[in-house]
Amino acid sequence: MGDQMMGHKSAKWWMAGWALVLLASCTASPEPAPAVTTPTPPPGLRFSTASAELCREATQLRLQPLVDAAWPAELVAAWTLKVAGDDVALASGEWSPEQHDLFVAFPQGAPLPPGDYVLTLRVGDAHVGHYPFTVRADEAQLTSLSLALTPAGPGIGHLPDGTRIFYLRYAYDAICPGAPLWVTVSREDETICTRSLSLAETRGEGTVACYREEGVPLEYGSYRATLTLMGEKVGGFTFLVGEKPVETVYRPVCEPLFTALGLTPAGEPYRPLERFEWYTQGVYAGTHCRDLPPQATWETHWYRQGEEVRVHHGVWVGPTEGVLWDSLTGTDAAPFLRYGTYSVTLTLADTTPLSASFRVYPYVRQ
Repeated sequence: MGDQMMGHKSAKWWMAGWALVLLASCTASPEPAPAVTTPTPPPGLRFSTASAELCREATQLRLQPLVDAAWPAELVAAWTLKVAGDDVALASGEWSPEQHDLFVAFPQGAPLPPGDYVLTLRVGDAHVGHYPFTVRADEAQLTSLSLALTPAGPGIGHLPDGTRIFYLRYAYDAICPGAPLWVTVSREDETICTRSLSLAETRGEGTVACYREEGVPLEYGSYRATLTLMGEKVGGFTFLVGEKPVETVYRPVCEPLFTALGLTPAGEPYRPLERFEWYTQGVYAGTHCRDLPPQATWETHWYRQGEEVRVHHGVWVGPTEGVLWDSLTGTDAAPFLRYGTYSVTLTLADTTPLSASFRVYPYVRQ
């Protein structure tokens, strides 16, 4: 009886313990509260230039954004081009650091009207950067152009004799960076030098050297410098090299025309006559002149009985004073001049013709 009582109590305690275990297992344990995360803001962007000016001919904008912090690979920024103070987007696109440059093509590939603009970049609702710029209204121009003997100047009006190399100094404004500039110097139909340049800045100045490839000096004369920007002539001037030579003015004065049997070694007439015997084999005609110009041209015309029998053209070579002369002679078949009345004219360029006449008598049998 006692053992049965002990066994019954043990069973009750065992069942009560299992009830507590089951009760504990059925009680729901509370779930942990979700962690609160704060979104990481996108890194900011900046540009090497805070603001810029574009030439009026520009049709695009190319920038190099600089990222302030690590940029997640999946992050893409959206850009929008607007007129400053306006909400209407002119153009839009996307950019990420993998693209390196930020290229913005203007609408229809045409220049924007002069004014202020801003390019903004956003990641979602976050503003990450902006780039304000101005499209200038003034046209590209050369603001100065001068001639110099050295790159540093100073500017001069003309080049001295014997110049081999000289410089063109120029300054410009409102230029599209990268615009081509051509410089040409010519004299009449000859091109002395030509140079092709690329202007890197919107405004600035530069120097171009000019010389002949052979290195020979420039001769006296008028030269022309022409500068062409983006295919359009924008500047130029004319300059002189050397001093104008002093021009010598010649005023020839000649004595009356003589006719003679011959000439002395000094060129003077030997036995000047107006009547010649039937056996005359040659008659000389000439004149003593002063102030003869170099390479002066002259000519003689000989007539017998009014009919032309000889024409001669001469060029004066020698000092400014001397004798111009010509002769009329017989031939191998007829060594003596035919009898009759003769005349001769000598004309020096730009002077009045000189004339003389003479007679050759016929043979008279005795």
